[in-house]
Amino acid sequence: RVLVAMGGDGEIQSLLRDLTPDDISAELVAASRVCSAKGLLVSAAWLAELVQGLEMSSSSARPNRASRNKTQVLKKHRCNIAVEYLRYSGQADESNHALLFAKTLFDTKELQRAAYHLRACSDASSLFLRCYCTYLAGEKAKEEDIVDNPKSHSVPINEKLKELREELEDLYRMGKLDDPFCLWLLGLVLKNLSQRSLARTVFVRSLNAFPYNWSAWTDLASVCDDIAQVKELPLDDHWMKTMFLAHFCVDSQLNKEALEHYTALERLFPHSNYIQGQLALAHYDSRDNNAALFHLEACQRLDPYALDYKDLHSNILFVEQNYAELSNLAASAVEIDKYRPQSCCIVANYYSLRNQHEKAVMYFKRALRLDRGFLSAWTLLGHEYIELKNPAAAIQAYRHATDRNSRDYRAWYGLGQTYEILKMHSYAIHYYKKAMMIRPDDFRMWCALADCYELADKIEDAIVCHERAVQLNGHDGLPLLKLAKLYAARNENDKAAYYHFLNLLRHETEGTGGFDKALALNFLAQHCQSIKEYQQAQQFCLRLLDCPGKEKEEAKALLREILSSCGAEDTLVYSVVST
Repeated sequence: RVLVAMGGDGEIQSLLRDLTPDDISAELVAASRVCSAKGLLVSAAWLAELVQGLEMSSSSARPNRASRNKTQVLKKHRCNIAVEYLRYSGQADESNHALLFAKTLFDTKELQRAAYHLRACSDASSLFLRCYCTYLAGEKAKEEDIVDNPKSHSVPINEKLKELREELEDLYRMGKLDDPFCLWLLGLVLKNLSQRSLARTVFVRSLNAFPYNWSAWTDLASVCDDIAQVKELPLDDHWMKTMFLAHFCVDSQLNKEALEHYTALERLFPHSNYIQGQLALAHYDSRDNNAALFHLEACQRLDPYALDYKDLHSNILFVEQNYAELSNLAASAVEIDKYRPQSCCIVANYYSLRNQHEKAVMYFKRALRLDRGFLSAWTLLGHEYIELKNPAAAIQAYRHATDRNSRDYRAWYGLGQTYEILKMHSYAIHYYKKAMMIRPDDFRMWCALADCYELADKIEDAIVCHERAVQLNGHDGLPLLKLAKLYAARNENDKAAYYHFLNLLRHETEGTGGFDKALALNFLAQHCQSIKEYQQAQQFCLRLLDCPGKEKEEAKALLREILSSCGAEDTLVYSVVST
């Protein structure tokens, strides 16, 4: 029995109570066949992988299922869409010989020829394949232009977009464009023409008609600004909607919500490599590397030859500076397929960890030649250019990343760092703010912003940002120290003493030391002396005597002043000062 909580969505909860994995399996298989017939191989493979991930067993059926009308249950929850679509479209397509021939040409990448042979066909399947071939031919020409003119500063465009928009939009306005795949293609064209609002409307219509086109879901996510906008979309209730919400939450750094969605879906798809990988990604973005590695190991067990998420694994090994494991992972990826973007990024991370940054750049560039849309490669390439002290190239790489995904906080943060290195603080502040807006609960974003405000002599703003960083993570000593110094420079000694004291408590709790501990003790001793709290001042000075170097002599001198000021000489303190 499948019982999955979906965050208060009553219709989806009802669906998952009524349906069994067997029901979902039949629908996913039919949907995969539909997408495959349309040439949407990424969606077809994604759906087929979900079928593999289902928990298929005799116990999955509900005990009283025999008394239920299965057809009515499927119809109630719109889970017979793919089966019905496959039945009716398959019958129509079988008699269309031009479509059959065009599909074989599509499979052999003869895109313009396929479109030509469908010019006289007016049915929905032929219209979609003809327009899709035209779109892909335009994309191919655009990529060839990039390869032929690598030094060109102009952004190449798909020359077919305008004619496709005119044809499809005219049909849409006349109410003659109701096929879900034609609607998706119109949305894709509008998205590429930066018509985000209209693209959202069209994508929603497509998905309400056929909710199994995963490419349509990811395209919809790319034209939504935030989770509030997503929740307002008039999407019909369907379990695929939860997949979309989980994907959007991961993409938007809403990691807590993403983990809730994927944990619920994991119960329905316990053997899904995709679900395990997305769980790993959410944990990684939450800075929980141990949990991320747990799910990545599950991916390795489920599908050892899948390269998806192995580049994520390499990022974690890079951060942990695990040379041996990263070397083994790189060797394994190259053995599976060395000409995949993921393999190239893994090898690049390996060379970067060994401080061979030129080789790392070479492999990141190779990954991008294989797939210019491989987002993480652009961001990591920017990091490598920073290591090579090439800020102009770093900025270009980071901009490519933000152009492809405006929610990539690492690329915005990288731009901020680069402009800070160039001492262009206004630009750096702008980009750090972009990163902070995406991850408002990450204290590192606030620390970077605060440091930049300080360099730009905007002390009030720097203090506000450091205080927010302390609220988010009181275990990091740097913002505490910075706040103490900033308040001391403004002669607000009470506040400076407060943050020095918090830093001192942190050191005591963690059992650590350092120059900032001695600095805190020295400041607190002097502050207590100035407000005539002589006993507390003595205590801080006595603790400062344990510090090596000049701090010890300063503490002795301060103790003499304190004893002289208070007009009494404690025997123990006097003997310590004397020695």
